[in-house]
Amino acid sequence: MHSINVVGISGSLREGSFNRGLLRTFADMVPDEISFTIHDLRGLPMYDGDVEALGDPDSVVALKNVVRSADAVLFAAPEYNGGIPGTLKNAIDWASRGDAPMMGKPCAVIGGGGRLATARSQLMVRHILGHMGCPLLPAPTLYIAGISRSFEDGVLVDEHALAKLRELGPALVDWVNRLR
Repeated sequence: MHSINVVGISGSLREGSFNRGLLRTFADMVPDEISFTIHDLRGLPMYDGDVEALGDPDSVVALKNVVRSADAVLFAAPEYNGGIPGTLKNAIDWASRGDAPMMGKPCAVIGGGGRLATARSQLMVRHILGHMGCPLLPAPTLYIAGISRSFEDGVLVDEHALAKLRELGPALVDWVNRLR
């Protein structure tokens, strides 16, 4: 097994976001074979072909560089109004333009939300990434319904979610190594 570089991207910008909390928790438990960083989408402009034609803004260059250098991307996909947050779709759009570092990149998707968890949002993210030829980690999956009850003082305490995150690290390593 070779070590892998994974970048985490949350579709929620809020610092106290539960989906960002999932990524922070994952960062605390990754196996030694994973180098994991979280990329913040704050400051990323909405995709605009006219802006792109003038040259990628610094925040877009940073996003593309972190995606390009990653062996895999872990998306934490909240659900807003029954679908994918605009921030997440926007980041995927930018990373698929120009030299398109997102195209064909191995990915995994997790998330938590209300009663339906993030089933619809994750389905949309998976559809978009599948369209881009990104090999999607089939399992383990993580859909947390009522995610606000899964955290206490910003710390994930839901044992089922913690167990799934522990499974995710080795599964990502195996997935990326099989795809190499």
